[in-house]
Amino acid sequence: MGVGFAIPINMAKEVYEQLIKGGKVVRGYLGITYKELTPDLAASLGFEEGAKGVAINEVKEGSPAEKAGLKRYDVIVELEGQPVEKGTEFLNRVSKLEPGSKVQLVVLRDNKREKVTVTLGTRPPIEELAGGGRPSDVTEELGLTVQTLTDDLARRLGYEGQTGVIVTRVESGSEAARKGISPGMVILEVNREPIKDTKEFYQAVEKSTKKGTILLLIGDGRSTFLVPLKLAKK
Repeated sequence: MGVGFAIPINMAKEVYEQLIKGGKVVRGYLGITYKELTPDLAASLGFEEGAKGVAINEVKEGSPAEKAGLKRYDVIVELEGQPVEKGTEFLNRVSKLEPGSKVQLVVLRDNKREKVTVTLGTRPPIEELAGGGRPSDVTEELGLTVQTLTDDLARRLGYEGQTGVIVTRVESGSEAARKGISPGMVILEVNREPIKDTKEFYQAVEKSTKKGTILLLIGDGRSTFLVPLKLAKK
């Protein structure tokens, strides 16, 4: 097809050396979600045209970023004295740093440059970064995937003041699709118990396999309704 994929040799060397040394790969962790600064976003935040950096969407509770005092709407413009422009490049640079190392960031906060020193943590497994849970065979059987309803998502989707998980995908012809569940709906409770993130959702679904059924309380922004789903018993 004429399409190739390659891993930079320096990255491969780093992974190889970490595996030889400790048997696993560890990455530096800041504990934020971010959005690369676009012209529209820069203007809405009151920055000059052409401003570069990454704007913080969310600071994870208990993370190195929170401990260092980073806040939503901060824009990171420098990491260890080097400019920050691309989001993926910034993430890779942080990941390459040793957990426990102290790094200096420069952020724009209320149009003022501030220096912030952060002691990096260890990057958690990808399932924990997604909200503390892990998609399982059961959720594939249901035919849906979910994401934790963050404060930012709640505001944008009209679910302010609610906690739960947002449905991000529904497989055509699945049990969820047949029962009228669609992307953008929020799952508030599983088997009459409130849930606050994907971890609690997946745990509740796993427990339901003993009964072979699961009862969801779902909201669509206008009303809430109960949806019973069938599961294969284990």
